[in-house]
Amino acid sequence: MPKDQRSFTKEFKQEAVQLVQTSEKSMTQIAKDLGIADSIFSHWCKVYAQHGEIGSPVRFFQLISRVVIRMLKGGTPISSEEDLKGLLRLEIKQPHL
Repeated sequence: MPKDQRSFTKEFKQEAVQLVQTSEKSMTQIAKDLGIADSIFSHWCKVYAQHGEIGSPVRFFQLISRVVIRMLKGGTPISSEEDLKGLLRLEIKQPHL
């Protein structure tokens, strides 16, 4: 018998993605805790990273602050919008480095 496909609201997805930024847990553990397949959760994170829908202005400021700290610690120059987007994506995927 086929499984019913679950659907999630935009708000639920956004809050789930924000957990990556605010929690000490890995993406895999967050997905498991929420009962979501890793691949689906990873896709949500990528979509939000690419389209800039990462939550409230406060969360965005926190993310940008972490990117700047990462940049300063690593000496990573930002010479284009693509460089900044790359650092944002990296911070979303690996926020606790």
